[in-house]
Amino acid sequence: MSDLSLTPGDPRATVHFRLEQIVLKPFGVDDRPAPGTFGDSWLAFSAEADDPEMRRLYAVRVNSAWGLLSFACTVGIVALAGPVKIYLDETAGIALLALFVELSTFCLAGCAYVLWRMYTFVPKARRLKSRGETDTEEYARVMRRTLPRNGSLVFQASVAIIVATIALRSF
Repeated sequence: MSDLSLTPGDPRATVHFRLEQIVLKPFGVDDRPAPGTFGDSWLAFSAEADDPEMRRLYAVRVNSAWGLLSFACTVGIVALAGPVKIYLDETAGIALLALFVELSTFCLAGCAYVLWRMYTFVPKARRLKSRGETDTEEYARVMRRTLPRNGSLVFQASVAIIVATIALRSF
């Protein structure tokens, strides 16, 4: 199987890939090209590599970006929603609180999605690789599933809406 059969489409076109680049860059996380990749970033190289361990590292970085963004939204609750509710308007504070809770939950659902893919499909790919079955369609299918896809946004939005509805009903 070729790398193209392992990663149909361009993994660099996903929200997960872009999010990792945007969120982790200010923290000094290096995305310089990997040795021998001819200009690709490390993240792109790891997303397209025919190696389960590289896919695991990709998932770890994407999960870190989702988690960091969720933490920032949680800090936003304390830094913005609380003072707005206390000093300006209670309704505006509750609306801002609900927004930050929804955004934080959306990001946590992204973490859960990436972790599910990482802990479900990367071990399967490792087992297949250890048995020497890297030229099989099963290996290609499992490797494709190690990468998070944009379809997760539907799941993430659903979870966030449910949590925001529950949060707003409690006020």
